Amino acid sequence: PGLLIMLAAACLLAGVATSVAITLLLRRHASPGNRLRRGIDNGNVYPLYQPIVNLQTGEVVGCEVLARFRDHQGALYPDQFIPLIAEMDLTWPFTRTIVTQALERLQKEPGLRIYKGELVLA
Repeated sequence: PGLLIMLAAACLLAGVATSVAITLLLRRHASPGNRLRRGIDNGNVYPLYQPIVNLQTGEVVGCEVLARFRDHQGALYPDQFIPLIAEMDLTWPFTRTIVTQALERLQKEPGLRIYKGELVLA
């Protein structure tokens, strides 16, 4: 009986240790920093375009490129991921990803032209 109790206690301890280890690994995997690091490489960072409107004419004369993040766990908002980008030294990979995607999209847009050094709609 004593050996059986020791074996049961060892199994219980191993189960608890395994549970704790898995929980810590899952939390680490799901942390915003790790999600962001993976997301930059996997295309989870993407641009949105905020129109710039000439208030006198009502015409759209350009756009501001805004960065967003979404993965299978949901969205990270700019106030969450922008500080992480600097903290994790991901500024260049992040910027390169957003600029590349924005330029690829905007090059396909008919009627864009350069006006006084800025990209505007014709």
